[in-house]
Amino acid sequence: QGSDVTKLEGSYDMGNGLVVYAGYIGLENDTDDQYIGASYDLGGGASLALSYADDVNADEADGDDDIGAQGYQVGTTVALTFAF
Repeated sequence: QGSDVTKLEGSYDMGNGLVVYAGYIGLENDTDDQYIGASYDLGGGASLALSYADDVNADEADGDDDIGAQGYQVGTTVALTFAF
């Protein structure tokens, strides 16, 4: 459709409730996004998520509100969630 996109995204389940995510998304107009994140199941419906995402050309509008399959926001994010 007239645009080139390169994506390399992956996750690894450590087997102890910890899942690690990392990825790189390269767009044809040199707007590269990259991220690393993790989620940890604390048990009892609680979980902890940490991430760092970078939009290399954040000042240019490349249409990204969130980065990667997990939808990370640019910068560092720490989130604690509870399910009841």
